[in-house]
Amino acid sequence: MEATNRQVEKRKQVAQELINTERHYVKDLVVAKEVFLVPIKEKNLLTKSELVTIFSNLESIILLHQELLASLELTIENITIDGSGLGEIFLKRMDRFKLYAGYCSNQPFLIPRMAQIRAQNKAFATFLDQSFKNPRCKLLPLESFLILPLQRVCKYPLLLKELLQTLDPVSPERRPLSEALERVKQAVDQVNEKTREVENLQKMIEVNDLLETSKGCNLLLPTRKYIREGPLVYKKKTFYAFLFNDLFVLSKQTQRKTYLLLTSIPLAQGTLKDSSSDELSFGLLLPNGDLYNFQALTTEAKIEWRDDLKNLVNYEEVSPEDHHHDNSNNQNSNNSTSNQLPKKPPRPNLHLIKSSLLTTSTPSSPALLQESINPQSTVTPGLATSRRPTLFRTLSFRSNNKVDKKNNNGTNNGDEVEESHHAKNEAMSARVPSRKVRTREEILADQVVSNQEKLNEMCDLVANLEKERDMLAGEINSIKRAKDEKSKSHSPNSLPHNADSKRPRRNFFSRVKESIS
Repeated sequence: MEATNRQVEKRKQVAQELINTERHYVKDLVVAKEVFLVPIKEKNLLTKSELVTIFSNLESIILLHQELLASLELTIENITIDGSGLGEIFLKRMDRFKLYAGYCSNQPFLIPRMAQIRAQNKAFATFLDQSFKNPRCKLLPLESFLILPLQRVCKYPLLLKELLQTLDPVSPERRPLSEALERVKQAVDQVNEKTREVENLQKMIEVNDLLETSKGCNLLLPTRKYIREGPLVYKKKTFYAFLFNDLFVLSKQTQRKTYLLLTSIPLAQGTLKDSSSDELSFGLLLPNGDLYNFQALTTEAKIEWRDDLKNLVNYEEVSPEDHHHDNSNNQNSNNSTSNQLPKKPPRPNLHLIKSSLLTTSTPSSPALLQESINPQSTVTPGLATSRRPTLFRTLSFRSNNKVDKKNNNGTNNGDEVEESHHAKNEAMSARVPSRKVRTREEILADQVVSNQEKLNEMCDLVANLEKERDMLAGEINSIKRAKDEKSKSHSPNSLPHNADSKRPRRNFFSRVKESIS
C-alpha cells in the first residue's frame, strides 16, 4: 500500500513537472514570435532566406506545442491518477515531431550567420539591441530563445520514462505510454543525427577551404565525412593529417595558417597494422602492398587514431618482431619506391641498351638485357623485381622492330618475317569479313540526292495544281460570258458594256458563286 502511494505521489510530481515546463516552453516560444519574428516581418528588416536561416519553422513548432499543452491540461487529472491518456496524446502528434529535425539542423549555422547579418545590416542590429530591453525578454537575447526547441525535445524521453516507471506492471496505460516513449526517442535520434550531419558538413567546408594544392582541392563529396585531424610523424618528419571516412590526407602548415596538401591515401580495402608493444606507432597497409608507418605524438593520440581507423579499415594486430621487420623494410625501400613523396627512379643507361640492340641481329634475351641496362651498378632488389619485366618486354619489342627493319634490306630472316606477317594478315582477313565504311561526304551526298528527289516531286504536284486551276478559271469565264449574253438579249434597257467597269470590284469567289447561280 505504501509503495502504491509512493508511486501515485511520484506520478503526480512528474506529471506536474511535464505540464509546468510545457507552459513555460510555449510562453517563451510566443515571446520569440511576438517580440522578434513578427516585428522583423512587418519592418522588412530581413530577406526571406535570412528569416528561414534564423527562425526556420518556429511558427509550426509553436502551433504543435500549443495543441499539446491544451490536451495535457484537459487530461491532467487522469494523468496524475493512473497515467491514462498521456500515451495517446503524444502518439497522435508524433508525425509532427519531425519538425524538430529541420529546425535543429539549422542550429549550427545560426550563430555565425546572425553575426554576419548584424555586421551587414545596421537596422537589424539596432532592432535586436532595442528588443533586448523588452521586459518580456527578461534581458535574454534572441539566440537564447532560438535554442529552446533543441533543449526541450531532448527532455521528453526523460519525463515519459519517469512516468512509465510509476505505472503498475499490469496497467493498461503502460503499452501506449511505452510506444510513445519509443517514438519520442526515435524523433530525438533523428534530430541528433541531422544535427551531426550538418555540423560535419560545416567542418568539411572549413577543411576544404584550409587545404591548398597546385591544381585545387575539392573534398566535398556527398558520401564523405570528416573524422579527425592532428599531427603525425612520418619518416622522421611531422605532418598534419586529416582523416575522412574514405581518405587519409597528409599536409604541412604554411605561413598563411593554411595547409598544403602533399598526398591523399585512399582507405578502400586497407588494413590497420598495430603493435601492442609500441605505444606510439601504427601502420596502414594498402592493397597494392604500400605500407605507411605513422607515429603519434602521445599515447592517447595513438589510441584515438587507432580506434577511428579500426572502424574504417581492416584491423590486424602484429607481433613486435613483425612490426620491426615491417619498419626495416619500409626504411630500406625509401630510396627506391617511397610510399609518400616518391622520388624519381634511376633511369637506365640508354646508350648501352642502344648499342647492344644494334650489334645483335636477334632479339636479346632477358639476361643480356639485364646486363645492358646497367652492368656495373647495383640495383635495389625491390626496384628490380617490380620494374624489370616490363622493361624487358618493351626492349624486346623495340629490338624486334629494329631487327625487322634491318633484315628487310636483304637478309633471308627478314623475308621469313615478312612472309609470316603476310600469312597472318591473310588469315585474319579470311576470318573477319571486310566491311565498307561510309565516309561523311558519302552520307551527305546521299542526303542531298534524296532531298532533291522530294523537291522534284513537290514541283510536279504544284504544276498539276496550277493546270487544274487554269482549267477551272476557263470554265468559269465561259459560263460568265454565256450568262451575260443571255441577260443582254432579254433586257434591252440594260447597262452598256463599259458601265460594268464602274462597279466596285468583287472577290473571285463571290463572282464564281453568282455565275453558277
